[in-house]
Amino acid sequence: MDSSSPSMTQESSHSMVESTGTTLPTELEVDASQLDRGAPLDLEDPLKEKETQDDGLPEVLTYPDGGTRAWLAVLGAWTLSFSTFGYSNAWGVFQAYYAQELFPDQKQSTISWIGSTQLFFQFACGLFSGPLFDNGYFRPMMTAGSILMVFCLFMLSLCTEFWQAFLAQAIGWGLGSGVLFVPSLSAVSHYFLKKRGLAMGFCVVGSTFGGVIWPIMLNRLFISKGFAFAVRISACILIATLLLGNTLLRPRFPGRRKKSAKPPITVVELFSSLEYALAVFGSTFVGLGLFFPIFYLQVWMENNHVRTSITLYSVAMLNAGSFVGRTVPNFFADKIGPFNALIPCCGISGILIFAMFGATSEGGSIAFAVLYGIFTGAYVSVAGPAMASLAKDISDMGKTIGWAFVTAGLGVLACGPVNGALLAKANNQFYAPVIFSGCTVQIGVGFLIVVRQRLVKERGTWRV
Repeated sequence: MDSSSPSMTQESSHSMVESTGTTLPTELEVDASQLDRGAPLDLEDPLKEKETQDDGLPEVLTYPDGGTRAWLAVLGAWTLSFSTFGYSNAWGVFQAYYAQELFPDQKQSTISWIGSTQLFFQFACGLFSGPLFDNGYFRPMMTAGSILMVFCLFMLSLCTEFWQAFLAQAIGWGLGSGVLFVPSLSAVSHYFLKKRGLAMGFCVVGSTFGGVIWPIMLNRLFISKGFAFAVRISACILIATLLLGNTLLRPRFPGRRKKSAKPPITVVELFSSLEYALAVFGSTFVGLGLFFPIFYLQVWMENNHVRTSITLYSVAMLNAGSFVGRTVPNFFADKIGPFNALIPCCGISGILIFAMFGATSEGGSIAFAVLYGIFTGAYVSVAGPAMASLAKDISDMGKTIGWAFVTAGLGVLACGPVNGALLAKANNQFYAPVIFSGCTVQIGVGFLIVVRQRLVKERGTWRV
């Protein structure tokens, strides 16, 4: 039945069933057994769920796209985002404190390995957390990751050597928070289809609030109470927020713990899709340059002799701007398609990096921080729905998103150390990392444009 024709009444549908002996699905039904990896997901909601199959999915998939249970799941994911990416967004505060107080004998590029490795694991843990989520191990992962995060922060408060901080914050905390990231987004995708972009946008907005609250709190506590006390207080707060997030969030489908008649997609099959491979490479290049101002914003302002009363709030200003970037683009992503929303925001972010050459005054620095936060916010919030739109099967959603973030994490891993080395090579002048970061972001945008054009041709619509 053509989707543009009027819906049939129950009576006419019943008569056709009697005369033909076959059952016609309604416009809003999606037969999970007919979901072929060679075709994109049907974007219409089903009417009801039927018996669950061996792969953990019902025969007919349903997406509530709202309701109390769905929005409580979003709130749970929001809280986890506040606790994971929100805390990571305060890395600029740690970078400045380590360089000035805790590890003054270490180079900026060396210290930045902590922040880069931490963010890398937050993305790269999708390598195993995505498939484990698909296989039904959501709750064990969330519990283990939450415990590891809190434990490593308490260990960080005891650190006096660089290697100790690297082990606790970069590896331990990064692994713990990374285990939570992909499963939380994948669980929310079980509740939404038409509003998936908006829902995921609300989830990652938690990192925006965290990125405002954590830097201000840590900066003030570092000065008034010291490093150890500040980190312990933040760990105690995380106990409460992680407990709330784990309580509210749970997936709708149990996952495939049994051996299914339809095996899960392999990595080779996943990357054999040219559109997926190009999208992954594009997001990796974008991440390689995009996080440079986020890592070095406070250092850059201090280098421009901006008042301390302003630089202490620089990271918070950037993250406050990202509130707009992590909500508005997602609203439009549901209307015009995730790639149509993602590409302009990343392109403008690359242009803004070059604006760092001129935005050296106090007013210019503040304007840059807010604007950059607005346009970079879309990268984390819209990249998830964009990669999810390339999934060929709902049961492989975790692996599809997970592998995309793994490779993007490689770009994030290299971002801090590479730009730190360029900064040292240029005697702490920012022209070299600015040029490098701005160019890599635009290269990534070029890949994403190619993906968008191929999807438009393949799907016959500009809304991709």
